[in-house]
Amino acid sequence: MLSLLRRGFIVTIAAVIAYVAYTRLKPRPISTESLHTDGQFVLVEGLQIHYRVAGSGPPLILIHGIFANLFGWRHVFDQLAKEHTVYALDLKGHGLSDKPANSDYSPFGMADLIAHFMDALGIESAAVLGQSMGGAIAAALAVRHPTRVQRLVLVDAAGYALNYHIMPLLTRVAGSAAAGFVFRHTAPHRGLAARLLRNCYYEPDRTCTPDVVDGYFLPLLTPGASGVIAPLARDFGQTSIAHRLREIQAPTLIIWGQYDAVIPMHWGYRFQKDIANAELVVFPKCGHCPHEEEPEKFLETVNGFLQRADSVDTGQQSESSTAANT
Repeated sequence: MLSLLRRGFIVTIAAVIAYVAYTRLKPRPISTESLHTDGQFVLVEGLQIHYRVAGSGPPLILIHGIFANLFGWRHVFDQLAKEHTVYALDLKGHGLSDKPANSDYSPFGMADLIAHFMDALGIESAAVLGQSMGGAIAAALAVRHPTRVQRLVLVDAAGYALNYHIMPLLTRVAGSAAAGFVFRHTAPHRGLAARLLRNCYYEPDRTCTPDVVDGYFLPLLTPGASGVIAPLARDFGQTSIAHRLREIQAPTLIIWGQYDAVIPMHWGYRFQKDIANAELVVFPKCGHCPHEEEPEKFLETVNGFLQRADSVDTGQQSESSTAANT
């Protein structure tokens, strides 16, 4: 009996020590207002959506990847705004936007959000550029709302079934009720976030600086962020849009980092095959984020594609006008 009490006492003390250590070491939640932003907010489907807008000319919408935010466009936003009116938003559940736990985070659900975002800002149609998860959302937007997408740019895009490595198991576990409880009652860890982020870059020592880690990590500490991990894994991680890609009519450019360790390079060729007349450009010595690792080449490639597509449209309109007058 004494031995049993001693063991119980030791276990209790160990649990108290572990709890105290956890509460002292875990990151403290931070308010959305405490994070500096030069963006603004718009009400979309009852949610406050954070975005930046700059420039003039044809509209261009930038859609970031999973657990990212508009910070990811920092190297190309201002340059793209020299020729376009650029809108970069934080998706719901991300960045400084609202983070409802009970919401549709599937590619098509998020695509509907983008369409309503466009309605709120009076954007009839636009060129749409999406990276990673944002690529799947951009493609879903082109399928579900084809008149809203003039041009489509997919950068290391998601969208096919996660049937490689252990991703199906991870998404099922992350989307479970037990995992949801854990995520809601714990905070992200900066060290883990940094390690995961390093996997996105071909040269992480050059690209993944402490400031970059903070740019992605700090918004994960805002209220509600932990609560969307499970629904994101449930709705997005287990949803494929492959069966709808052939419906895309917009001129499409696909950009891929040759050494993407997050989404395999062969997905780029699958997108090129499944989307009619799609163009594929591979960036050598580049990982999952070409817009961050090779911003100058990225800008040249994207601007060149958009200008070519615009010139084709102008030529077609001219031919139609000539035919109508004869």
